[in-house]
Amino acid sequence: TGVGALAAGGDVALATALAEGALGTVSVLGSLDSIVSVLLAQLILMERLTRRQAAGVAAALTGAILLAVG
Repeated sequence: TGVGALAAGGDVALATALAEGALGTVSVLGSLDSIVSVLLAQLILMERLTRRQAAGVAAALTGAILLAVG
């Protein structure tokens, strides 16, 4: 199915990043996959985030950006 193909593609991308990138950065950015699930649930299922949850997502994304920028 489409979901399985996306999951396999994500696994390949993660393995490639771990092999070629900085392990610390890749592992932190790879742990943000739950944020993608939350954002997709918000967009597709029209679920609402509480202010606390939205602040957590914003903080995690800000940290990821700061980490990626260096």
